[in-house]
Amino acid sequence: MVVQDRKILLLVDNAPPHMLLEETLLTNVKLKMLPKNATAYLQPQDAGIIASFKAKYRKKQVQNALDQIDAVMEGRQDGLFEVPLNEAMQWAKDAWASVTPAT
Repeated sequence: MVVQDRKILLLVDNAPPHMLLEETLLTNVKLKMLPKNATAYLQPQDAGIIASFKAKYRKKQVQNALDQIDAVMEGRQDGLFEVPLNEAMQWAKDAWASVTPAT
């Protein structure tokens, strides 16, 4: 970018991972942080998408708990919400796949 004398403005929200250390040198990049909670106003559809994903994931979690009730009552398992990581990841994948463009 320096060779081409291009200047870049990068707008980012104020999430902690987006913060730069003071000693970070960006020669042709100007970083501007959006005000707190600006994302909710600039990208309101995010809230609907996230809510839909969470609801679909939670449905899988509750269904699993219901399936486990008999086993827990008989003392065969430790808890209703103890789920192997790979199974939880599959739930997340399935929940995301079921979020529609209309969401």
